[in-house]
Amino acid sequence: MSTSNTARPTGADRARRTVNLWQRAVDVTRNPTTYSYKNIDYERQIRVLKIYKGGRDDRLEGCLLPRSLVPTKGTAQDEPPIQYTALSYYWGTDAASNKIYLYNDDTAQATITSNIKARGALDLLKSISFLYIQNNLNAALRQLRSEEDEIYVWTDAVCIHQKDVEEKTIQVSLMHEVYAQAEDVCIWFGDTYGEDEIQENEQTFAYLGSILDLKALDDHVERLKVREPLDMKLCKNVVKLMESDWFKRRWIIQELALATNAYVRRGTCIMRWTDFADSIAFFMTKVQYIRDAYEPGNTYSRSLNSDDNSMRNLEAGALGANLLIEVNSNLFRKSKEGQIQQRLLSLEQLVSALLLPFQATDPKDTIFAVLQIAKDTTSCSRALMGRNEGKMIVAAIFQLSVIVAVLAIFMANFDVIELDSESTFFLSHSNRSLLRRILKSLLPPRGPSPIRDSNNEASLALKALWVLRLSLLSLFIFMVCKFQSVVNFVDRVLLNPVVRRFRGQNPTISDKRLEPNYQKRLIDVYGDFIEHSVETSNSLDILCRHWAPRQNSTVATEDDIKEAEKIPSWILDINDGGAFFRHEGKSAMRANADCLVGDSYGRRWYSASGTLSPVYNFRKRAVAPDRPKKRPRHNVIYAEASEKGRKLPQRFNGTLDVDGFQLGSIEETTEIAGGVLSKKALRILGWSDQTKPSSEGDIDQLWRTMVANRGPGGSNPPNWYRRVCISCLEWFQNQGVADFSTVELKRLGDTPRQKVKFLDRVHQVVWNRKCFRTVNKHGKHFVGLAPPGAEAGDLICILFGCSVPVVLKRTEKTFKFVGECYVHGMMDGEAVDPTFKRSKTQTFRLS
Repeated sequence: MSTSNTARPTGADRARRTVNLWQRAVDVTRNPTTYSYKNIDYERQIRVLKIYKGGRDDRLEGCLLPRSLVPTKGTAQDEPPIQYTALSYYWGTDAASNKIYLYNDDTAQATITSNIKARGALDLLKSISFLYIQNNLNAALRQLRSEEDEIYVWTDAVCIHQKDVEEKTIQVSLMHEVYAQAEDVCIWFGDTYGEDEIQENEQTFAYLGSILDLKALDDHVERLKVREPLDMKLCKNVVKLMESDWFKRRWIIQELALATNAYVRRGTCIMRWTDFADSIAFFMTKVQYIRDAYEPGNTYSRSLNSDDNSMRNLEAGALGANLLIEVNSNLFRKSKEGQIQQRLLSLEQLVSALLLPFQATDPKDTIFAVLQIAKDTTSCSRALMGRNEGKMIVAAIFQLSVIVAVLAIFMANFDVIELDSESTFFLSHSNRSLLRRILKSLLPPRGPSPIRDSNNEASLALKALWVLRLSLLSLFIFMVCKFQSVVNFVDRVLLNPVVRRFRGQNPTISDKRLEPNYQKRLIDVYGDFIEHSVETSNSLDILCRHWAPRQNSTVATEDDIKEAEKIPSWILDINDGGAFFRHEGKSAMRANADCLVGDSYGRRWYSASGTLSPVYNFRKRAVAPDRPKKRPRHNVIYAEASEKGRKLPQRFNGTLDVDGFQLGSIEETTEIAGGVLSKKALRILGWSDQTKPSSEGDIDQLWRTMVANRGPGGSNPPNWYRRVCISCLEWFQNQGVADFSTVELKRLGDTPRQKVKFLDRVHQVVWNRKCFRTVNKHGKHFVGLAPPGAEAGDLICILFGCSVPVVLKRTEKTFKFVGECYVHGMMDGEAVDPTFKRSKTQTFRLS
C-alpha cells in the first residue's frame, strides 16, 4: 500500500511515537551512536551499505540503500537490483569503538565532502550521523573498500537495526535470501599486522593452493617423514588458520551453504572457497603423518610439556574448519545449476550433534541459525513438488490428455457411448458421471441424434468432422510431449516460480513453533526444539545430548541470566558435556567422552529400550499465541525501536513426564578423570592386581566396558581389542604405579600403532565419566559408565524410546536428569525382553 493511502495516525499513535523518540534520545546519551535508521518494508527488503571510495586510512563513509529481495507490487521491474557482497565474519567480544559515517544519500555526501575540502570545515563532520562498529568489521570494510569505485556490502551489524527486536526477528528469517541473492560472499578470517605476519599469511595461502596438486601433497608428506622444518611450520600455520575465530560462529553454516560464489580472505590474501575446502580436505587426509612428524619425548612428562604436544594429539573432530567442510558437503542435494533440490539433514542432527563447535552470541541462535537449512523445518521438505517432479507431472498430464482424446475418438467412432443415458457400455456406475462430463467437453452437443442415423449424410459429415478434430488434438498433444524445449518452457515459466518458492530460495518455516522470535523465553525456544525433535524422530535420544548453551555472560543482562537458571535438567548444557574444549590461544583438547546415543548423522549404536516408542508429555502453561504481531508503521520515516525488554509469557513450566522402568540403583562409583583408571575403577569392572591379564573370562567385562562394546563408528568391536587390552594391562602392572594412565601410554613414542588405536577408542568412551556398580531388588548387579554427576543412590533407568539407559536423581517431588550411561549387558534390548525380570513401568517427572 502506498503512503498516501495509509490511515492517519491517531492521538495514541502520536503519543507512542513521542515516547519512542524520547527513548531514542535517552539511548543516544548512553551510546553516542547518532544514526537513525530509515524505515524499510523489512519483510521484503534489506538495507545494503554503499561504501564510498577511499584509501585504507581514510574515514569510513557510506549510506544505507533499500533493496528488495522479492519483487513487490508497484516496483520497477526493469530497474536492476543492487549487486552486493555479503560479508561473513566473526563479530568479536570487543566494544564497538570505530566510527562509520552514514549519509542520507549521495547528494548529502557530495555536498558535505565538497564543503570540507573547500573550507577545511572539519566541524561539519559533527553534522554527519555515524554508527560505532567493532574492530574486526572495521578492518574488513577497510580491506574491501576500493580507491577507485564505490562498493556495495551487506553486513548484519550495520544493515539490520539491531535494537529493533521486531525488525531483527523478521530480517533474521530472511538471511538465507540475503546470502543466496548476493553476487558473492566474502568470508573474512581477519586482518594481518606486521611484515612477519603478512609474510606468514602469504606462505600459508600459497601452500594451500599448492597441495591441490596431489603430487605436491605427496611430496609434502615425504618431507614431513624426515621432519623438514618448513613443512612442519606450514602445518602449524594451516591448523592455526583452521582454528580461526570465524569457524566458531553458528551462523556461518547457513551463510556458506546458501552462497553461490564464496571466497575466503585474510588480510590481502584471497582464495575461492571451493579451493580452500578441497585443500583442507586433502590436508586432513594426511593427519596421521602430521601427528607423527611431531615426535614425542621418551617420557610422559617430556611429551606433555612439549610445544608440539597439540600437533601430536591433533583431533580432526575438534577442528571447526574440518567439521564445517564435511557438513557443508552433506547438507544439500543440488542441481547442475547449483540450485538446492533437497535438504538432507534434520534440525536435531544439526543442532545437537553436527554443529556443536559452532557458537552463537545469543543462545536462541543455536536453533534459529540453522532453521533454513534443515530438512524437516522448511516448507520445501513437506513433500512439495520439485523441478524434476514438476516436469514429470507436466508430461503425465499431456500423456493423460492423449489417452482421453484417443478413448473419446474410439468410443465416438464405434458409437459405444450414449451421453444422455443412465447406463453405458464401458463405464462403471462410480465413474460414469465423471467421464460423461469429460466426453461432453470433447464431443459435439447432443441434438436429435444425427450420429445414430446412418442414412443422414449431414450426421455422417458431422461425425467425421469431430473425429478429425480429436485426431488432430491428440497428434498435437503427442508432439508437445516429444519436444523437450516445450516442457522446458513450461518448467521455466510456470513451475520455476513455484519450485523456487518451496524448494530452495524462499523456503518458509513449516513448524510455526520454530519460527525465529527473539521475544520468546529461552526455555520456550529450547522446549519447542526438543518437542519437535521427539515428534519427528520418535525418540528421546535428544535428552542425552549436551547441546544447549546458557547465556553469554559477557553480553547477557541480569534478566537473561535469571532466565537461564530456569532451564531444566533435561536440557543438557553444552559446557558440561562437550567432547572438546579449546582454551583461549590453544588448540582444542578432549574434555569429555563422546555421546553414546549415536553419531552426528543420527545413526544409533544401541537399542536399550528395544522397539518401544516414547511415552511423554511436555507440561505447559496456557498462554496467548507467541507469534509476533507486525507493528503499524504509518507515515514514520525513521524506524522506531520496539520495546527491547518486552518478553512473551513463558509456556513450558520446566517439567517433562516420560515413561520407563528402573534397572537398579547405583551402589558405588569412582571417577575416570582425564583417561586415568584408578585401581578402584578396575576393581569395579572386575579386575585386580591378582587377575591374570591373559585370562579371557576375567578380562571380557573390563575391555568391553572400556570401549562400550563398540568399535569406531558404532561397529562391533574388533576381536583384537581383547589382546591389545591385555598388553596394556601388562604394561600397567610393570610400571608399579597406583593408577593406569591411558594417556601416558598413548603418548609414549614407542607405543605400537594398534595400541594407540585401541586407546583412542577408550578415550572416546571413558574420558571424564565414572565407573559404577548397581544393585536391584532382584539381586542382580550391573557395572558400567555414568556421567560425572552420578552418585551413589541415583537410579539407572530405561526410558521408552531412548536408545541408551539413563541416570536419574530423585528429588522431593520430581527427578533430575543426570545423563546417559553404559550398562554392560543391557544395551541391546535385553531389559525389555519378556524373560527379563524388571521393575514395573512408571512415569518419571523430570524437572
